[in-house]
Amino acid sequence: MAKANKMISGLSKVGLWFVAARLLQLASGVYITRVLSAKEFTIIAIIYAVQGLVVKLTALNLASELVRSKTIESADIYVAWTYELVKNAFLWLLLFCAAPFIAQLMSEPNLAGDMQIATFGILISSFRNPRLIELRRDGKFGRLGMVDSLPMVVYGIAAAFYITLHPSYQSLIYAGLTAAVFGVLISYCFVPAIPRLNFSRERLKPLLSFGLVLLIGTFTLAMREHGIVFVVSGLGYVDSLGFLNRAMAFSTALSIQAIGIFWKVAYPHYSALRRDGTFEVSQVMLTSNCLAGIGLVCAGVAAFFSEDLIGFFLGQRWVVIADLWSFLLIAGAIFLSNAPFDAALLAMRKEKAQCLISLGSMLVFLITTALLLSRMGITAVGVAALVSGLSSAIALRVVAKNAMLDPTSEPL
Repeated sequence: MAKANKMISGLSKVGLWFVAARLLQLASGVYITRVLSAKEFTIIAIIYAVQGLVVKLTALNLASELVRSKTIESADIYVAWTYELVKNAFLWLLLFCAAPFIAQLMSEPNLAGDMQIATFGILISSFRNPRLIELRRDGKFGRLGMVDSLPMVVYGIAAAFYITLHPSYQSLIYAGLTAAVFGVLISYCFVPAIPRLNFSRERLKPLLSFGLVLLIGTFTLAMREHGIVFVVSGLGYVDSLGFLNRAMAFSTALSIQAIGIFWKVAYPHYSALRRDGTFEVSQVMLTSNCLAGIGLVCAGVAAFFSEDLIGFFLGQRWVVIADLWSFLLIAGAIFLSNAPFDAALLAMRKEKAQCLISLGSMLVFLITTALLLSRMGITAVGVAALVSGLSSAIALRVVAKNAMLDPTSEPL
């Protein structure tokens, strides 16, 4: 009971910062949406879809193994940080050079320079404090919540301020860079560290093996969050990307960030329980059911009043996304209820099962979108997200019932 209370306490600390940051960011987003056009959001969607897809498809996830390991050394932390830094530097150079070709491919000649500027965010974020991993292992979620949430606050304020001075989508790019710089600076305020390079291959191997497995999960998230932009544009709905961007910004983006916050608490918590031998599947089931109940009620109420809410906050020209927004809200609530199972599977070294379920869910999402897009328009993305969420929820519960979370079982 005490350990369950510790997790609840950790979630409340992280969640408090997250809610405050998101409320400010949403308020800023409402203002920005009223200023910029759907065409400008289309350009922003393309820039961050390309950048986000490449970053997540190459995620090494080296630090994740350090969370569940019984003991770690400083050298392991700096090895993980070093190789992530090298990888991100390479990605920055690659995207910077490829920007003109991507702009030509997407038939957006003004895209190249803006995309090159945006890529600096990848390089800047690489210098975050490598010792933040210790906050996750030690359960210091209040500090972790501040480190993760304050850059979101800075982004919301900077975006609104820059948009007021210069009403263009480019202001969002500079706001992102401002938040990235702030995120690096504040990361050193809570854990003292002097980063140093460590290229030890021997220490890299155990970190990389788990990271490569997690890459499948990261790939599915990237395709769900950013790859859908290329699916929709590839099927001839480029003009709808601006509407998709806004619908996801006020629905899917919120649930994805909530899942990320939950995962940062649940994964180290379940890992600690596993090390202590006190892990129980019932904890995961109870947490999932609670999240499902709360999330679905909130999403259902918001979906019922979707047209009124969108018209009031964003303006009548955005009411066309009401149906899409409603489906995405409900799907987001379902994916949030799946998060405890995802975190527990990884903590119990069942990463293969978790990755296979995520991969299957992503394929359902993309295939359903492609099949329904010609009949339902952009709303097909929301329907596909709902179908995908339900399929993964069923699969995760089947895995649990088949004792895949049994602490005495061997890893898959």
